[in-house]
Amino acid sequence: MMFKTRWRKSTLCLLAVVMVVVILVMNILDVPFGLLDKGLQVERDPLLASPVSVPVIIPEVEVYTFQEVTKWTRDSNVCAAIDNKIYHGDFFRVPLESQVGSLSVFIHNPTKDGLSGKIYKERRWEPNILNVILLFLRTDDDTNFIDIGANIGLHGLQIAKYGRKVLALEGSMYNVQHICASTHYGRFHDYVKVIYNVVGKDHSMSNIILGRGGDLTGNFVNISNIRKQKFKTDGRYSYKETSVSVPTVMLDDLVTWEHFEMFKKSFIKMDVEGSEHFVMEGAKRFMQNSIIKGIIMEWTWHIGQSSSETILSIMKSYNFQPYDFANTKITRKKFFTQDSVTKLFRSLNPNESNVWPDNVLWMPAS
Repeated sequence: MMFKTRWRKSTLCLLAVVMVVVILVMNILDVPFGLLDKGLQVERDPLLASPVSVPVIIPEVEVYTFQEVTKWTRDSNVCAAIDNKIYHGDFFRVPLESQVGSLSVFIHNPTKDGLSGKIYKERRWEPNILNVILLFLRTDDDTNFIDIGANIGLHGLQIAKYGRKVLALEGSMYNVQHICASTHYGRFHDYVKVIYNVVGKDHSMSNIILGRGGDLTGNFVNISNIRKQKFKTDGRYSYKETSVSVPTVMLDDLVTWEHFEMFKKSFIKMDVEGSEHFVMEGAKRFMQNSIIKGIIMEWTWHIGQSSSETILSIMKSYNFQPYDFANTKITRKKFFTQDSVTKLFRSLNPNESNVWPDNVLWMPAS
């Protein structure tokens, strides 16, 4: 009997030690205790928790904005105080996994926002696109990353973890705040810079159509052909009839930005929901003064549209050629050259752009 009592006590002690070790390891590895972490608070289920009115102060993240009159200014307000109560508990921290490792990112409410729901379930985001970006970054240690239409910054944050400088351009205040939260939490302040503007062909005010009920996945600039296509999309998006106005910046304006030299040699990802042709129409000086290793461009909304011809003409003028990377298997080879990278992808026929894949890789002709 005494032996059994001692055995039970020893077992309980051992279990207690194991639990302590597990908790310590989880803290070290930044593994969340619940399904999701609410804001910067751990051990709570955010889907059940009520909003907390304690602000998360994020003053260090560099956010800039451009307006025609004032030019470039540092925006100290958009991410200065993110209050969970004001924003309806819209900050949920989840782990994101990729070949660069695991990092914590802040998503929108996964029960309302389509992109965030996908991240919550899969713990990764567009790995094929990320792998192509990393492939090009490995060709040159001085190449950095520009994310046009960054959304909540998922690609850029992973590139920052990889150790390269990131410029995230995003027109939604709510998405910019999530980029700030993730940048602050991951201590990527020295790697990530944010521009809070819509990117286009002039300096007009852009109207962004917002998703209904907290779904910010498919926010888009209000241009007629894209608006019609979006509303025809079978059930994926449901939009309000209201919009928010945001100043437009041109890529040409980056040439006068104080940090332009940092991103003069870059790889670009461009996903602006059908406005890609406007971005390229405002990029002449930028392209002439930059070394662009490649551009991944969303093509979905240009299939069968006149905007496709605009993009084809512009990219041809810069001697960029289109490629399909959807089925490319990328190995983790340590060293690459631009020529060896080109051979990995399937060339696309400009005369068949109506059957191109959803995302296209543009590369300068060798």
